[in-house]
Amino acid sequence: MKKFIIIIISILSVGISYSQNASSSQDGFLGNTVFADGIYTRNTSDFNNTFDYSSGGYLGYSIFLGPKNTLVFRAGYMEQNLKEGEPNFEGSSMNMIPLHFGGRYYFLNKRINPFVSFMNGANIINQKINNIDSNTFVDDTIVRYVWQLGTGLTIGITRNLNFEISANYNSSFYTTDAMMTGFEYGIGFGYVLK
Repeated sequence: MKKFIIIIISILSVGISYSQNASSSQDGFLGNTVFADGIYTRNTSDFNNTFDYSSGGYLGYSIFLGPKNTLVFRAGYMEQNLKEGEPNFEGSSMNMIPLHFGGRYYFLNKRINPFVSFMNGANIINQKINNIDSNTFVDDTIVRYVWQLGTGLTIGITRNLNFEISANYNSSFYTTDAMMTGFEYGIGFGYVLK
């Protein structure tokens, strides 16, 4: 975990120093941005047999690196929903704290900006799993690697305020027989610091 934090701090330091030059010369709707997104994830793997979806949100900061690139850091909270009619896991719960970083490539720097993104990082998973069928109970916190590939649209409402929608494919390494994969949909707002 220490190496992960050192890598994030290094990338952030380089990005901030580079972005100060890049953001001062840009005239479009992109820039260093503070954002908040609400998310909904539909689980698609065997993990779906127990938890069918999750919901939550991200808070983050994106660093403008040039005409169409941003470096993104985000953290959040997600709550998994226990599937209805799953008597073997009655009373189970799971929540996650995602710590992710990655980047976006914007095709334009106009009022309407489509993008593609890649994120990766770690999910800190707090779980209480009550498997009545096998008479086992797990109550612990684990950390798992996650990556995400997606696309979206950022719409400039004003020069400083934008609206965003996104659709992403997630893959989190939960266990070998139940990868935590799914499709994540997000909607949110950002404030561009100019």
